[in-house]
Amino acid sequence: MSLKKITSYLLFIFVFISFLSAKKYTEPRIFLYGELHSNPVQQEKELEEWGKFYEMGFRHLFIESGYPTAQLKNRWMKSDSDEIFELIFENFKGTAAYSETTWNFYHTIKQKYPQTIFHGIDVEHQYKTTGNYYLQLLKDEGLENSEEYNLSLENMKQASKYYSLKDDPYRENCMTENFIREFDSLHETEKIMGIFGGAHCGLNSLDFTGKIPCMANQLNKHYKKIYGNIIESIDITYLQPELKPISVKEVKIKGKVYKASYFGEEDMSGWHKTYKSRKFWRIEDSYDDFKKYFVKFDCLPYDNYPTAVHTGDVFRIEYEKADGTKVARYYRSDGKKDKEYGYITGFIFKEKL
Repeated sequence: MSLKKITSYLLFIFVFISFLSAKKYTEPRIFLYGELHSNPVQQEKELEEWGKFYEMGFRHLFIESGYPTAQLKNRWMKSDSDEIFELIFENFKGTAAYSETTWNFYHTIKQKYPQTIFHGIDVEHQYKTTGNYYLQLLKDEGLENSEEYNLSLENMKQASKYYSLKDDPYRENCMTENFIREFDSLHETEKIMGIFGGAHCGLNSLDFTGKIPCMANQLNKHYKKIYGNIIESIDITYLQPELKPISVKEVKIKGKVYKASYFGEEDMSGWHKTYKSRKFWRIEDSYDDFKKYFVKFDCLPYDNYPTAVHTGDVFRIEYEKADGTKVARYYRSDGKKDKEYGYITGFIFKEKL
């Protein structure tokens, strides 16, 4: 037998043995929850879920924050004062995290689940404030050559590059790499819960730019090769507060008069090129009349609405375009869930205004 064949044979045996010896898990070790940031109903659900996992022995909570911010939160968990968290929170100004909901969320964790350990796997968005504060703190403690210092510095460099390039796929890849580093540092028996924006949590989804697989998608492919199916992703973006309508009026649609509940107007100019704003109306007791209409391809996920959406709801959304033209689009909720977008309402027809 030639040396080449012997080498190939030995390589095959090595790969085969490695495959047999690889640890395969029959149940998830990673539970990801996709949210809308600072949504009170969703954060209440996350606290409920973390409470269940905590009772089961979970201690590691992965969050959409930078490494320095998470490390400071871990220090705060062991502190008798709020000084550290107040500094972190003050630096959240201008972000969705700067809310009473977020403040209460973390204080509930500290009170009820004091052994929680946070893992920040995002780029450090507050790298100029919180990040620099943490680096100086480590220097003052003589830890300038520590792993914490090096990881913090690298995480801040990631953020600086992200903001200079405004490259969202780069950030998504950073989140994936940081997640893998943190998860792989844990003991193989550990199970974790993660809380991230819904756009990062689809196991088969692209990132919100549509250019690369999102974080959860990349993680799923990575760990499936090593352990099997160990990731479970739970979409809770559809959970919205049950709001009372701001006003109610009568509207005529297709020749019939209905009561329409108004839930407010949203400014779209900051994130949409075509539309300036949209107003949300729920057409009461109309599902039976509109269930005969064909649902077109266009869909609107539940997280677009300011109030909770239920099966059987019909919504009228009045859009105003940047050029001043207006159109009303109607959506029906059939209780269906899309693989990529979660629970959705389907577009049924429109009318000019």
